[in-house]
Amino acid sequence: MITLIGCVKPDDLPSLDLEPSTPHLAFPLLQAQLTTDDLVAEVEGKTAISINEEGVFHIVFDADPVIRSKADVFPKTAFGLPVPILDSVVQVPVPSIAEADIDSAVFKGDSLNFILNSFESGDVTVDLVIPEIGRGGMPLLLQYLIPFSGGGTNTLITPKIPLSGYELSLASGFLNLRYDARNADGNRIILPLSFAQIDAFDFSYLQGQIGTTVFNTGLQSIPVDVQDTLIDGTYQFTNPRIHFDISNSFGMPIGIAAKEVVLVTSSGEIHDITSTLFEDITIISHPGIDDVGGNRVDRITFDRDNSNIVDIAQNDIAEINYDIDIIVNPFSLPDRDFFVTDSSAVRVDAKVDLSFEATVQEISLKQGLQVMLEKLDSISSLRLKFVLRNGMPLLFDPEIFLLNDLQADTIVLTAESAGLILPASTDESGNVVDVQESVIYYNIPEDLLLRLRDQTEMVLALTMQSPESGQKPAIVKPDQVLEVFIGAEARLK
Repeated sequence: MITLIGCVKPDDLPSLDLEPSTPHLAFPLLQAQLTTDDLVAEVEGKTAISINEEGVFHIVFDADPVIRSKADVFPKTAFGLPVPILDSVVQVPVPSIAEADIDSAVFKGDSLNFILNSFESGDVTVDLVIPEIGRGGMPLLLQYLIPFSGGGTNTLITPKIPLSGYELSLASGFLNLRYDARNADGNRIILPLSFAQIDAFDFSYLQGQIGTTVFNTGLQSIPVDVQDTLIDGTYQFTNPRIHFDISNSFGMPIGIAAKEVVLVTSSGEIHDITSTLFEDITIISHPGIDDVGGNRVDRITFDRDNSNIVDIAQNDIAEINYDIDIIVNPFSLPDRDFFVTDSSAVRVDAKVDLSFEATVQEISLKQGLQVMLEKLDSISSLRLKFVLRNGMPLLFDPEIFLLNDLQADTIVLTAESAGLILPASTDESGNVVDVQESVIYYNIPEDLLLRLRDQTEMVLALTMQSPESGQKPAIVKPDQVLEVFIGAEARLK
């Protein structure tokens, strides 16, 4: 708005066609507008202000996400030492899933191989089968030849067998390794101490009855710091919200137990948020067996309806701290169709949402413009008329300053009467229902005009306030407009 005021130069006045007998001249100067988009651009400071799903400007402060994945429920299990083969039938435990009642799984990777020994004086054939590992319905069947080495112990170290893609059936939680070893005469023998070397057990898919697992996130923080984000002023947010957006791609329900949420001020004061959400576990839905790889998203929100957040969320908010539990299968449901994939995860995104539904007090904006007023000596007095049609739910108290930095001289233009730009009419909720018109006059007498010639900058300062002295909430939405019509009445010398 101030930029357009400066577009009218005193040089333009002599070009007007005046009658010599006319002592006064009234003329329009300009028409301009200030939108809420312009206003938000000035207010936002360091953080971007966007538009929420309700069409209201808002600021969102995010925390780092908390993620719990398949690896947290079923971690990769490495085997540090080879598994001894002491007989023709050996049971090998699968520790990473032994506690769960898993019906089937698919290996993600890694491998196994064998160190097979013989004391025979000829070649030995070994047929080795692991019924629980297979592909396409066929068990893993391996055939080896331990060659005779000329005496002593004959040893075969087999190549590594990649396990990726092999299916695992585990009703008992064990692998049953069986072999049939025969010497050169075809007689069945028991091998001396031999070994199975398993790199690790890691799975890309598991299905079965998966029990309850609780993950505590520990104390997490959402940095807010309203004072550093917005320009200085007093805000009372009337609908602040803390959202926890949870996405779940586990094939089983997830529970979220909110244990603690607190607000911290810039001075370190801590205010507990109380809410009915602390009373129960919130259940997050899950993709079914026919939607493996799918994802379900839900939201938990602390707001003015279920907590005391409005009472403590003033303009001095430095951070929000929270502590929650993520619970896999919180009620230990006995469903054999529960599943976990390699990409399964629970992700919690916490954010603070401060919409511009707020009571506002003493928030000031300033804009300046270089001006050249040297040729005002042909005018003995000047009166400016501002007609303002305000479509914003904010009251503005304007002040106009003219500055000369070199001479440290400041002139304040004084309105003839209460120079307030009244807010648009709103309903009880703060929504605009009608435009409000205000008229403000600024009278500039001849003695002040002499000083104006030396001023080099004009500054418009706007102090904003929501209706009813900042006590009634204002809802600031896009495309709300303050229209400005400026005219002048000049007395010529």
